[in-house]
Amino acid sequence: MVSVRLLAFLLILVFGWSNQALAEGRLSKEIRQSGIAATRDRLRAAASLPDDEKFGLGGLEMLAAVEQALQSRWKVGLSEDLGWLPLMRLPIPENPAPEPFDAAIVSQIFRQAVTGAGAAETYLSQIPDDSNFKLEVDTADLWFDINANGKRDAGESFAEVMGLASPADIQQPANPGETPSIPSIVIRFDLADAHWLRAYAHLIAGIGETVLAYDPTDAIRNVVQSRTRIAELGAIRSSGMFDFAGIADMVAIVKNALDQQPDKPALARAHGHLLAMVTENRAFWRFAEAEADNDAEWIPNARQTSALGLEFPQRTADLWLGVLADMEALLEGRLLAPYWQLGDQAGINVKRMFLEPGPVDLVNWIQGQDALRYAENGPVMTLDSWDAFEDMLMGDALMYAIILN
Repeated sequence: MVSVRLLAFLLILVFGWSNQALAEGRLSKEIRQSGIAATRDRLRAAASLPDDEKFGLGGLEMLAAVEQALQSRWKVGLSEDLGWLPLMRLPIPENPAPEPFDAAIVSQIFRQAVTGAGAAETYLSQIPDDSNFKLEVDTADLWFDINANGKRDAGESFAEVMGLASPADIQQPANPGETPSIPSIVIRFDLADAHWLRAYAHLIAGIGETVLAYDPTDAIRNVVQSRTRIAELGAIRSSGMFDFAGIADMVAIVKNALDQQPDKPALARAHGHLLAMVTENRAFWRFAEAEADNDAEWIPNARQTSALGLEFPQRTADLWLGVLADMEALLEGRLLAPYWQLGDQAGINVKRMFLEPGPVDLVNWIQGQDALRYAENGPVMTLDSWDAFEDMLMGDALMYAIILN
């Protein structure tokens, strides 16, 4: 009779270690107990990894980049929503004793993000396209050590930071110091999701390289210094309901950052990442469409349901692929971006903006002087594909676009 131990060994050979990880959810539980950075570091030190843990490590590299961004912001008390940039808009608790503000914080955050995205791509690209791995993750296990104290505190759960749970969904503990109860969303990631995560890594790297190409450090420093000097001269006048001073500061930062000679290699890398994002997103839908199961899906095909509880209409894949096709054509220069002073026979060559960059004066761009450098005749992109996607989702298109990448 075959021994139980031998039978277990044969099952492992047939089904792989990934099924053991799936059954136990051990990596998810490790993150809950040890945190993102410690779990990532353990996986990094392994001599070899099965495909499920390669996916897990790729995801942890991305989550660690988010955690580093949140920690950097918390350190200097930058808790307000800077919605014009990713990683800068996620909610974080207030720091009661922040350190002095550092004007290099934005470039630091996006440099770390580019590094983390690159590391994620390295591990994810090692997963072969015939892999059948599965990795179970409970979002309630995930948390960001925002205040870097090594323990899970209120406001640090993945669900809270990413907006997957409202305050009403979170059960506060009876005893101080205990962890709040977070709603559980169990997801089983698979090969298709590896391509989705690769696409997201390229998106973050593309955005990060663009920000670094127009490094805003000096622009931020100048605005902070001027704001400090204004405050020294007397109480800053209230602008009523709207924070016009804050808006003016933001406009000044963006304008002065763009109005400098950009880093050309960084923009070329950004362009490559954005094209790779489209390629990997297409691969995701190709592998997702081939799936016959319905097993706690992240983003489902038309025959599946999402573990997130969101409804993905039947035409989601087709319409989103149409949006991606327009984006790719724009990045490759086959379609031109519309410009307000040009009709439907001419537009802006976005590819040349990435590969032949120069300073951008916002006033001259709006007036037309700077825009003419990239203006040419040719087919102009319409918003038809996006409008169809938006009509299907009836007002929730932006939320779905963020998820679909």
